[in-house]
Amino acid sequence: MLDAAVSFLWPDVMQDCTYLGDDVKRGPSLLGIVRIHPTQDGWVTMLALTDDDFAAVCRALGRDELARDPAFRTSRERLTHADGLAPLLDDATRAFTTEEACARLEKEGIACGGVVPPEHVHADPQVIANEAVAECADARFGAVRMAAPVARFGDSRAPIERLAPLLGEHTDEILSELGLAPR
Repeated sequence: MLDAAVSFLWPDVMQDCTYLGDDVKRGPSLLGIVRIHPTQDGWVTMLALTDDDFAAVCRALGRDELARDPAFRTSRERLTHADGLAPLLDDATRAFTTEEACARLEKEGIACGGVVPPEHVHADPQVIANEAVAECADARFGAVRMAAPVARFGDSRAPIERLAPLLGEHTDEILSELGLAPR
């Protein structure tokens, strides 16, 4: 999982760590502009890398003046002044519910999405469609919900046959296989 996270995040977040050497000019990370913003009922994230996209975000959020501000007019300026831009966008997104913000941003052609709180992930329509969460019955614990095995081969996924064993649950069985006496 760590390897997958590093691979996924490196291009967008770790540019400052890519080029080595003392003479390398360090630049701001996209993390300054690719972030989550609060809404009335949650959080939203959006991706506006081009100047036209940023102008569209400003229109969608009713903050057209931000697109004309010299500090935010170009992508380079937005990266340079990301710390000043973030609270302004936070104020703008707070005027809407997550659903309203996403609808307004989508109408302007902006890639966006609501942030799903952990307690609602299992009910997310895409999680359900991907069958990313599984439920099974366990004799010890009853009904259990967990992440489904990620690997798929064609249309099939590895089945969940049981939960992880309790500490020492198979000790006697393993000792017997090794030709040793049970404990």
